[in-house]
Amino acid sequence: MKKARVLLVSPNLKGITDGITRIQPTMGLLLIAPILQRAGHTVKIYDSALDGWNTRKTLDANHNVVMIGQTDEEIAAVISDFSPDIVGVSVLFSNLIESAHNIAKVTKRVNKNIPVILGGNHISSSIIDYQHSMNLI
Repeated sequence: MKKARVLLVSPNLKGITDGITRIQPTMGLLLIAPILQRAGHTVKIYDSALDGWNTRKTLDANHNVVMIGQTDEEIAAVISDFSPDIVGVSVLFSNLIESAHNIAKVTKRVNKNIPVILGGNHISSSIIDYQHSMNLI
């Protein structure tokens, strides 16, 4: 079996300018990484919100909504420098989904052949909600 270079990403965070904004630990990624490493894969965990904590981009000035984290160019540089075979993005909450989709787009701009996998609580809940709405379960 081919050994892969796996980039596990915690995406930028959508928050409130004047509110309390917290970054959750990337527990899922911290659990997955050693399993992949024991199987011989090279793994990097990258938290774009934490790395770009002081970077705030206003999304909606009327409602004080900001995106916290690294720019697309900085994210692209991390992806390009690590040169992963696979990118996994952790989406714990709905306020991370927009950034997760953006990371997938940035990844595809860096290399269209890199598979991007979204996972985490929000993704799992969305699939269950979809299955219920379609009467699949």
